[in-house]
Amino acid sequence: MPRGSLKITAEVEGLRSLRKKLRDDPVYAEPLREALSRAAAYFKEQLRRDAPGSIGQRTIMTVDMRPIPKFAKIVIRYAAKRSKTGPFRYPWVLDNSEKLKSGARYHYRVGPHSGALTYHWLTKIRERTADYITRTIQQAAAQIERRWQT
Repeated sequence: MPRGSLKITAEVEGLRSLRKKLRDDPVYAEPLREALSRAAAYFKEQLRRDAPGSIGQRTIMTVDMRPIPKFAKIVIRYAAKRSKTGPFRYPWVLDNSEKLKSGARYHYRVGPHSGALTYHWLTKIRERTADYITRTIQQAAAQIERRWQT
């Protein structure tokens, strides 16, 4: 079956300059790798908790394996069903149901959000986790600075 994808990117201010300062030194990069891992794990946990249906159980977390990691990502694996207009991008449709030309409104069927619309479910998780992710990266930057000073 074809696979669909939904990409949400979050820019962390200062991350690019932090990576440049590390100059491929993995000793200093370890706090960054740990921070990216913690941030991705937290996002994945929130996604599993609030995702509609079984989407949350279909997530995979990956952290860049380079000496100085550039990213951490969460992949939602799901089968994209075919429709007349192409693949039915399930997570995207649930997140953007208000924008659909068909006028379809998707909602949670069971669980703590039962009956609530799924509109922006993924966007809301991103907004809710942004502060935690930013703090985690800032703590890594502070830890790296302390290592430079010793």
